[in-house]
Amino acid sequence: MLKTQFAVLLASTFLTALPVAAAHNSLPELRPQQQQQLSSYLKEHWMSPEKYLVSKFIDHDIVFAGEYHRIKHDVKLIRDVIPLLYSAGVHNLGIEFGANEYQQQVDQLTTAENYDEVLARKIIFDSYYSWGYQDYEDIYRAAWLLNRSLPTGAPKFRIVNLKYKVRFDLARDETGMTPKAQTMTKDDWAKVFCRGDEDEFMAWVIEREFLAKNQKALVYSGMHHAFTRYKQPIYDFQKKKLYKLNSKRMGNLIYAKIGNRAFNVLLHCPWGPKTTDETNENAIYPVNGVIDAVMRSFSNKRVGFDVKGTPFGQLRDDLDYASI
Repeated sequence: MLKTQFAVLLASTFLTALPVAAAHNSLPELRPQQQQQLSSYLKEHWMSPEKYLVSKFIDHDIVFAGEYHRIKHDVKLIRDVIPLLYSAGVHNLGIEFGANEYQQQVDQLTTAENYDEVLARKIIFDSYYSWGYQDYEDIYRAAWLLNRSLPTGAPKFRIVNLKYKVRFDLARDETGMTPKAQTMTKDDWAKVFCRGDEDEFMAWVIEREFLAKNQKALVYSGMHHAFTRYKQPIYDFQKKKLYKLNSKRMGNLIYAKIGNRAFNVLLHCPWGPKTTDETNENAIYPVNGVIDAVMRSFSNKRVGFDVKGTPFGQLRDDLDYASI
């Protein structure tokens, strides 16, 4: 099972939850005027996370929901929003957590008369064992439950696996256990990542399965894959050197194709500091902890809200990796 954080808060371009990994850091004391401004905005624009996500399809076709990974309530949100998406006319969910080679089996699983838990587990583990959690597997079950409730002839809700099966077995020695990365050449790695760049592949699947069919879709992935306008820094923490800004994450590529028809929602989570590689142990609160500090005054911490063009979009951060 996945680790659980303290509470869920959603923000957009951000969606939110009070972070566990950053909990050892102290939150700032906000100026009364700042607390009032941010709190007032939330009260005036309050939406549940589920309603917020669905609302973004009013004027967007592809909505990315980017997560930190393996946080229990993030996956639950995605499962819970599936019936609401369907009611709003959105019949697709693309997920990073399965290989596209098994799409035929996924379609079979989610439209079958009876749910085949063994098949669901096999799809997850054959795609990549790292996603072998019940929580991710149950995304398929949520789609199956919805499809079983639909009237005869109604279009089915689809889960579309976005990644491909990486040949990590080729990066290990003959025992299948010990990594041999230190001896591998560029050509060796090309055999491991046998279908090229993973972000480019996922963007290609989105184009083929959703855009080419003029269908809307929620896309659920890691937060870095989901960047649209923001370009991720490629940074050497030891040399303190910025090499470039990556404009080819999955969301970047789709945004380049369809512009503002794409929208990025970040499930609130710890961020990595700009002083060292990100780990759970050194993670910090985003935007200097201001969002989490504001939420201390609310008993209900489940909310979705816009960042761009709001008081939250004016917040500055000079400590985390995103500010490089």
